[in-house]
Amino acid sequence: MSDVAIIGGGLPGLAAARTLRNAGVRCTLFEASDQLGGRARSQHFGDITVDNGFQLLNSWYPSLKELLSNGEYAALNQCNFESGFQTHTSQGQVFIGDPVRTPRLLGELLSKNSRSAMSFRDIMGLRKWFGSELSHRSSLEMRKISEKRRAKDSKVCESLDKSGVTRQMRTAAADPAMRAFLLDTDGETSAITAKWVFATLLRGAPTVPAQGMGDVANLLGRNNGVITETNARVTALKTNPGNSTESAGVTLHFGEHDRTETFRYVVLALPQKMEAELLDRPVLPARGMETFWFVSDEPIGKRPVITVDGTGRTPVASVAELTAAAPSYAPGRHLIQGTVAFGGSQRALQPGAIPNEVEMRRYMGEILDVPTSGWELVTRQRITDVFPVLTPERAAQSAKEDLVVDGGVILAGAQHATPSIDGALRSGQRAAQKVIELVGS
Repeated sequence: MSDVAIIGGGLPGLAAARTLRNAGVRCTLFEASDQLGGRARSQHFGDITVDNGFQLLNSWYPSLKELLSNGEYAALNQCNFESGFQTHTSQGQVFIGDPVRTPRLLGELLSKNSRSAMSFRDIMGLRKWFGSELSHRSSLEMRKISEKRRAKDSKVCESLDKSGVTRQMRTAAADPAMRAFLLDTDGETSAITAKWVFATLLRGAPTVPAQGMGDVANLLGRNNGVITETNARVTALKTNPGNSTESAGVTLHFGEHDRTETFRYVVLALPQKMEAELLDRPVLPARGMETFWFVSDEPIGKRPVITVDGTGRTPVASVAELTAAAPSYAPGRHLIQGTVAFGGSQRALQPGAIPNEVEMRRYMGEILDVPTSGWELVTRQRITDVFPVLTPERAAQSAKEDLVVDGGVILAGAQHATPSIDGALRSGQRAAQKVIELVGS
């Protein structure tokens, strides 16, 4: 009987496989599709590269640096957007960043247009909301958050209210940022989680690999010694507690040819809907995103920046020219993404209300203040379950969650971590470490 199986070849599964391999634990990775990476993959339309929905790395993320060698990490050739984000207001465009870390912002904040749209007091009020979060330098999964602090956690909308983050800073910056970076259109996310996610924007810079997000999966998937099977869909699993180490295990049933295999331990690294089906658990409400990709012969702006709609007049979560940061995404042309967040609650935008191509083109033109008649649609993508809604109650439950099911199944995935690529990778590392402990016991 093999030692360990990993079900799912997305980032959590790849992180688990590499961690186990580095510890000398034999494992087999099963992926239902024909390629590894899960959401972290790229499509090619001629010489144009688009990722599977708008995705960002962050130059600060520690987990990716731990998993890749220095040479592998450098090979990503990460291309930076500016640290922070730009918001479109009725008074003009305003860049939101940390003025303490980025002194040049002080001059912008004191400009006439910026003063009318966002005051320095507003910016510092948001910094006060962060509290001690800006001083931390670790993934949220690596911290021991006290039960007392968990008990005081609240929805991010309530936390912002309590801290006095209202007025223009709220409507033009905080709320649009929640839509852009958490896909949260109703403010229900745990404030502890939201502060961590937003702080990463100030600690590091949003980046994309020069050749697309698929390169992250390609590098993580280079695991000599790990047996990898694609087109291997696990349709059922059964735990066998047994009366001894030799007889215990987990039997996997595959869709093809009534095939079964038994492993001592199984890391379940699937999206939450697939995980729920295998474990016969309820499916949690999830947030989704729809991304429109356009290409233009003309540049969109002078700076590589992510822009949000601070007017509240459109359903657009974020707009960005990928080629302003990474020209290799569309050599000689300009690739622009526009993303809409939907789902998660009854108050959120529903799938039926997602704009069509004509509407989206108009909205993006308004936000960027550029003509869009020459834009060509490359593709549009809808992802319905990017990650579950992480309310304060759900975050508290997740913190206490036993990731070992029936002694042999260990859970990984973004639904067990912070809603970020760092969280997805950490969940795989954490599951692997638990396996290592169990194997050695």
